[in-house]
Amino acid sequence: MNSWRQLNLLQVAFFSYLATGLCLFMLPWHRDYVGELCLYLSPTCLILAILGQWLFIDIKLMIVVAMASLAYLHQAPVVAIHPPQQQPIEVEATVYSIVRHVDYVQVTLGDLSSVNGGYSAMVYPTRLRAISNDIYCELVIGERIRAQGILERKGRWLSLKKLSYSSMSSRRWLPFQELRQLVQQKLSALYSDGELGIAKALILADKSSLDDLLQSGYRNFGLLHLLAVSGMHFWLWNAFLRRLLSYRFHWLRIPLLVLAALLAGFGPAVSRALGFIVVRDLAAMSQRGFSALNLIAVVGIGELLLFENSPFGLGYLLSYTATIAIIVCSDKKNDSSLKATMRCSWAAFFATMPLIHHLQATIEFYSIILSPIFALFTTARLSIVLASMLAPVQSISQWLLASISYIELKIITVCDMLPGTPLLATTKSESAITVVAIIALLLATPYRLATRRLRVAGATTALLCFSYQPTAPIGLSMVNAGHGLGVIINGEQSAIGFDLGSKTLHSKHLVNGVYFKELQRNRWPAPKRFVFSHRDDDHINGMPELKRRLDVTELSHDQTMALSLPPWEIKVFRTRGGLNHTANDMGYALDLRYERRRIIVLGDQDGSALFELVQRIEAGPVDIMFSPHHGLSTDGLAMIIEHLRPSELWVSCAIDNFPLPAQPIADHYGIPLLHTVENPLRYLFSID
Repeated sequence: MNSWRQLNLLQVAFFSYLATGLCLFMLPWHRDYVGELCLYLSPTCLILAILGQWLFIDIKLMIVVAMASLAYLHQAPVVAIHPPQQQPIEVEATVYSIVRHVDYVQVTLGDLSSVNGGYSAMVYPTRLRAISNDIYCELVIGERIRAQGILERKGRWLSLKKLSYSSMSSRRWLPFQELRQLVQQKLSALYSDGELGIAKALILADKSSLDDLLQSGYRNFGLLHLLAVSGMHFWLWNAFLRRLLSYRFHWLRIPLLVLAALLAGFGPAVSRALGFIVVRDLAAMSQRGFSALNLIAVVGIGELLLFENSPFGLGYLLSYTATIAIIVCSDKKNDSSLKATMRCSWAAFFATMPLIHHLQATIEFYSIILSPIFALFTTARLSIVLASMLAPVQSISQWLLASISYIELKIITVCDMLPGTPLLATTKSESAITVVAIIALLLATPYRLATRRLRVAGATTALLCFSYQPTAPIGLSMVNAGHGLGVIINGEQSAIGFDLGSKTLHSKHLVNGVYFKELQRNRWPAPKRFVFSHRDDDHINGMPELKRRLDVTELSHDQTMALSLPPWEIKVFRTRGGLNHTANDMGYALDLRYERRRIIVLGDQDGSALFELVQRIEAGPVDIMFSPHHGLSTDGLAMIIEHLRPSELWVSCAIDNFPLPAQPIADHYGIPLLHTVENPLRYLFSID
C-alpha cells in the first residue's frame, strides 16, 4: 500500500498504459464489445479522476482504468493474411526523397491526393514508396508530380510499382528532406557496398542497403537494434557533442541533436531517444530532484500525445520495457564500468525475452555477452562515419569500416557454430519463460535477493521453470500460408513437415511469423524431417529460410515407404501421372493412421496422378483428406472422394482463390470443406 501511495500520477498513468500494452501483446484479446466499452470507459475515468477529490474516488485507480482502456484502443489492429492486391492508380504527390540504385530508382511520395478516384479502394499511409525503372528520371525533392503506376499491397505494406509521372509547375521547399538527400549523396560518394548500407543505417535510419549476411547475423543473435537509430545512438551523439563543443557553444548541443533526429526521419524511436535527453537536461536545469522513472514516464506520455494516431507496437514495448529494467537494475555506487555494462545487458535481455519469445519463438542468450561488444563496434563506426564526412579520409574510413565488418562476421561465424544460435524454443511455455525473466531481473536488481540462500533459490526456480516441458498434443496442423502449403505432423517425441511454401507470403514471414508461431502455439518441436509433394515455389520456397535456422533432412523414395513417428503410422506414396505428366503429378502423398484415425495428405496431384493413387492406396473411410491443388482443380477429385470417403476436406488457399472449384463437388457429396484463409486448421488429440 505504501508503494502505491509513493507513485505519482504521471508514473501511474504511464506504467498502467505500458503494462496493459504488454498484456495485450502477450495475450491478444480482440473482441468488438471490449473495444466499444473502452471507447467510453477511458474518457469517463479521466473525468472521474479530475473530480476525484470531490467525489471521494481513488484518483490513481481511475487513471489506471483510463490508461488501460486507452492502451486497448491504441493496440495495432489484427491484419488478416491476404494475397498481394494490385490496381492501377493516378495520384498527385510531392517528392520527399530519391534513392538511385543500379537498375531502378526508389522515390518516397508525400501529400498524396487522388486523381482518378481509385485512391479510396485501399487504406493509404501519409507517404508511399514508389519504384521507377527509369534510372535517368530527373525528379527533384519538393517537386509536385502527377504519378501513375500499379499500387501493390502486401499485408500492411504499400508500394507503387512501374512509376511514370508528369511534372506539375508547383514546388514545395522541403529543407530537411533536401538535407537528407545531400547527406545520402555524400555517403554514396564516400562508401560502397556494405559500408554504405551501414553508414546510411547509422546516420539516416535507412536499412534498405544493409548487407544481407551481416543483417542476418545481427538478427540471429538479437543485435539488430544496434543497426537502427535508437536511444543508444543518441546517447553517443550526445556524448560526442559534449566533448566537442566548448562551454561557449554548449547551447548548440540540443539543436544539433534535433538536426540529427530530423536526418534520421524523426520517427517514434528517434523522438523517444531525443525526448529523454531533452527532458533530462530540463530537469537538471530546474535543479529539482527527478527520478529516472519520472523522466521515462514524462517521455512515454509525451510520445503518446505526439503520436496519438499511431498504435503502439513492438518498438514501443521493447524500448520502454528494456529502459525501465536497466534503470531498476542499475547500481552505480557499487558497480565497476564492466559490471555496470553487463548488468545493463542482462536487464535489457531478460526484460524483453518474453516479448521476443512470444513474437518469434526464439531466445538469443548470446546477446547478453555480444551486445556490449558489438555496441563498441557501433560506436567506432559512428565515429568513423562522422570523421569521414568532415575530413578527407575516404580511403582510411572505407578500410576501417570494412575491417570492423570483417571482424564482426568472424565473431558471428564462430558463435554460429555454438548450440542455440538462436535457441528455437517452440516447446517452452510462455508462462514459464516469463517467470524465468522475472527471477533473472530480481537476481540483477540490487538488494532484492540480498542473501545467498534467496539467490540460490531464485536461480534454482528459474532453471526448473526453463527446463519444464509441458505435454504437447499429438496431431496435425495446416498453417495459413495463403496460396501455398505448410503441414506439421507431430508425434510423441518429434515432428515431420510436409511442404513449406507460399505464393502469397514472403519466406521470412512464412517461417518466422506463421510456421514457428503455429509450432509455439501447440508447443511442438520444429520438424527436422521433411517430405515435399513437389518442387513448385508455393510448396518449397520457405525452406531456404528454415534451413538457416535448422538442420533439415529431406525424405524421398521412388515408390512407397514407411516413416516412423510414434504413435502415427505413416506411408509415403510417390504418385505418377500420365505420359505428359507435370511436376505436380510426380509428387508425394501421405497416409497417416493412428488407431481408428486416418488422414490423407495430398499436394497438387490431379487427373491421372489421382487415378494412379486410387489403384494403390487403401479405400476409406478417412477422417480428413486434403483437397488437391488448393481446391482449384476438380480433375479426378470426385473419383478420389468416392474411393476415400472423407468426413472433411481441408484446403490451403488464399482469399483470391475463391470461389473454389472444389466447393460444388464437396457440397454434392455432403462433405464440409474447411480452408486456411484466416486461421490454421488443426487436428489435435492426446494419448491417455
